[in-house]
Amino acid sequence: GDTADLRIMFTTDLHGQVVDVDYSKGTLFPKGGLSKAATLINQAKSEVPDGNTLLFDLGDVMYDYTTDYIYEHDQSETQPIYKAMASLNYDAIILGNHDYEYTLPYIQKQYETSGLKDKVIASNITDAVTGKHVFNENKIIEKTLKTKAGASVTVKVGVIGESIPILSKKRCDYTGVLNGEDMVANVKKETKILKDAGADIVVVLAHSGVGSEQPALMDENVGYALTQIDGVDAVLCGHKHSNFCADGTTHYDTYPGVDTKTGLVNGKNLVMVANSGQGIGVIDLGVSAGKRIVTRKTQINTGINQTIAAYMDKWGAVFGADSTEILAELKSSARWQNYFGTVEDSSPIQLLNDMAISYGLEYQNNDNTECKGLPVVAASRYSRYGAGSGLDYYDIKDNFTSADLYQLMNYRIQLWRYKVTGAQLKEWLEWAASAYETAGSNVITTGSAISSPSPSPTATPSATSVADPSGQPQDSVLTQSANKGISQTSDLLAGIINYKGSKPLQYSLQELYLTDLSRFYVMDGVEYTIDTKVAPRYNYDGKKVNDTRRVTNITRNGLPVKDTDEFLLIVNRLDSTKVPELFTTQAMTKLSAADTRAYFKKYMQKQSECGTLGNLEDNNWDVKYSGQYNYVLKTGSGASDLIGQRSWIKEKLDSSEDFDYYRAELSKKSTQDTSGPDLNLAALNEIE
Repeated sequence: GDTADLRIMFTTDLHGQVVDVDYSKGTLFPKGGLSKAATLINQAKSEVPDGNTLLFDLGDVMYDYTTDYIYEHDQSETQPIYKAMASLNYDAIILGNHDYEYTLPYIQKQYETSGLKDKVIASNITDAVTGKHVFNENKIIEKTLKTKAGASVTVKVGVIGESIPILSKKRCDYTGVLNGEDMVANVKKETKILKDAGADIVVVLAHSGVGSEQPALMDENVGYALTQIDGVDAVLCGHKHSNFCADGTTHYDTYPGVDTKTGLVNGKNLVMVANSGQGIGVIDLGVSAGKRIVTRKTQINTGINQTIAAYMDKWGAVFGADSTEILAELKSSARWQNYFGTVEDSSPIQLLNDMAISYGLEYQNNDNTECKGLPVVAASRYSRYGAGSGLDYYDIKDNFTSADLYQLMNYRIQLWRYKVTGAQLKEWLEWAASAYETAGSNVITTGSAISSPSPSPTATPSATSVADPSGQPQDSVLTQSANKGISQTSDLLAGIINYKGSKPLQYSLQELYLTDLSRFYVMDGVEYTIDTKVAPRYNYDGKKVNDTRRVTNITRNGLPVKDTDEFLLIVNRLDSTKVPELFTTQAMTKLSAADTRAYFKKYMQKQSECGTLGNLEDNNWDVKYSGQYNYVLKTGSGASDLIGQRSWIKEKLDSSEDFDYYRAELSKKSTQDTSGPDLNLAALNEIE
């Protein structure tokens, strides 16, 4: 019979990419940009009757050099990416995990000034105090569609918007501010609400990947599971920065219910598209007595939409000049990367700590403080470590530019000054060392999921491995564990779960830390060893769970650190609500975010006056691993040419979405330090 085609289009993970220029690198980005995606949108609209379309965005609109720069320099300015989106008349948008990092007041102001406020849906995010939704809970959009014969059909489209329920803590902590609900549970609830309100069609906008067949509670990738919910007609996905449309090109196509001939998943449409405007997702729903769903994947290389590109005119020249400013030159042999940043020291973290120690020495000697003469210790953490994608690592060569500085120190980083004791320092090191999985815990065998000790008491599916006396791993048994966290089922690829070797296989990090290193700090100014054969003293939330000590040989310049020793600690941020009780201490003073970046620039310029810079790591810390296990090492694909330099990395197990997974014999990694001491100098009396 006569049908009306409802065409649903969406973008996702734009990350501030308005035009086809990567300002952080000063290079072209020919594959993407909203100015290219807009051409795809207009093309897709032209192929169906006027009014037969819906346009959505799935979040992570911000989080790049351009959005950070504007946040830092002019918070009253509406971000160009939001202005451009408003001009395209989106019907609804949702938030991604990175959007929340810009603080709730700033996000709300951006939506208001851009005119997008009424378009925002956050179905599974509520106010932690009132329990009310901070944005629209859901939407019903009424559309009058034209059929092929020219008749009219009116349909009510219910829209649900889902964000990753465990909000990022890399830049701000929403504990006690916002609560996130499990996406699968929330969609079940919201679907019923929308159906009861008369929705004919229910579409889920999910800042989530396809995920596993049976995701754990609070999992961040649940697209496949959402297709199994009664009443849901279509699921739109993002977050993973890759494409999926059931066309036989990904490992997801082997899941039950995936039909690569029709492009349907469990009889419904499930589409995921790549980031930064490289393409748009398009779904056609045939609305009639017999519903028909057709999926197609659009091309990603098209001409630029000049109207959209114009929204970047004001800032383009500013970004170009600022981001390409060279602060220092690197030696041809130098490569400042952190692809292996949890198993060995790295130049990026060393640079952050050296800069902090230099600042501490200047502060100590040029200001009248109670800290004169105290040893200076620095602690830093990675802001890029593969959390968003396999391309999200530091990898700096040739020149160190302002753009590199911004990647190392995002706009919210400030230097804080603390006076601490040796006992407090040891407790904090124990907390940071919780990132490592205990040898023999949660061994991966042939099961479909893993779990590891994680912070909270919500039940999460996990797998307990069983090994026979020969050491050969046997089938795992699925159990319930009183843990909360993200089940890394997406990291259990065929090459990992099917691995057969002489030793059991396990991850080197606890499960939650595989995607969140926000509480993993590296210290300089002291030397220390972490023994993973010892159970962690603290869990992720800084709660003491064992009377153990896995951090050993804590020294300063070779002398043991005593509990009564005192230090001046310089750190980029100390979250006083999360640190172990024994480390609770009040900050003396802090340096503003702007002054911190200014000092960093000044520090780098001083370094460059000494000539070209080499690799910086001083290897003041190391990790002990058990020789009874092989370890899965997850890193970015950009590290492929570095693997051969590390004999303890044995072979690649699998690859997925710009991540590579290797089998590593970490117990054979040399801990001999040949780098020499880390020398920090500071001017006592500086004359400009």
